[in-house]
Amino acid sequence: MCLMARQESWYRRPEIYAYFDRLADQGFFDGFEQVLFYGAGAAAYAAAVFSVSAPGASVLLLYPQATLNPRVVPWETRFPAATRYSFTDRYGYAPDMVEAAGAVYVLFDPHEPLDEKHAQLFDKSADLLLHMPYFGSHFEIDLQDMFLRDRLITKAASQTLTADIFTQLMRKRRQHRPYLQRLLKAQPSARQTHIKSLRSRINALDAAQLVRKRRVSNQAKHAANLPNLRLVSS
Repeated sequence: MCLMARQESWYRRPEIYAYFDRLADQGFFDGFEQVLFYGAGAAAYAAAVFSVSAPGASVLLLYPQATLNPRVVPWETRFPAATRYSFTDRYGYAPDMVEAAGAVYVLFDPHEPLDEKHAQLFDKSADLLLHMPYFGSHFEIDLQDMFLRDRLITKAASQTLTADIFTQLMRKRRQHRPYLQRLLKAQPSARQTHIKSLRSRINALDAAQLVRKRRVSNQAKHAANLPNLRLVSS
């Protein structure tokens, strides 16, 4: 099941509340062996608050907002349009809504101050707060590019994701060019040996990508030069 917003509404609509009320009343989630609520950013907030409709479910949140109630997070200034919505009515405060979940995993970049503040609000209700330093505040695409998002979802759904497993999976960042570039930019005062190592990795990745592009180009040219074959039945 996928719930998508056509505009930045933060899913704060009575008809959405009624929809999840109905699912809970009908025991919809009881028919599944594993239930996972997943989202990033505003969708992570929604995944957290609506997970209360399926007690025992898993929850995987990427850089979530705990709430946009200005009395709770007066330091959150990134979403001025959200002030038109209420975050104090039903399905409101995300850290409270995940307390009935079977397992809660929160991923965030600790170098993003506001994301870090929101993540800390989940500290008492989350099983794991998982750091992704130097990935920024929108790293869902990075996880996809590293082929890690689906693996994290699988582990989270089965409630088998641990800090050690997460660390092992994230080793792939060492071969992820955007991450290496951000790391290099964020550490201008690092030792020259470290900077040289990062640049060497980036150059190696660029060289490997160039080789792949040339191979694909050569294969395409070879296929274009093949004579047209016609099947002849005897």
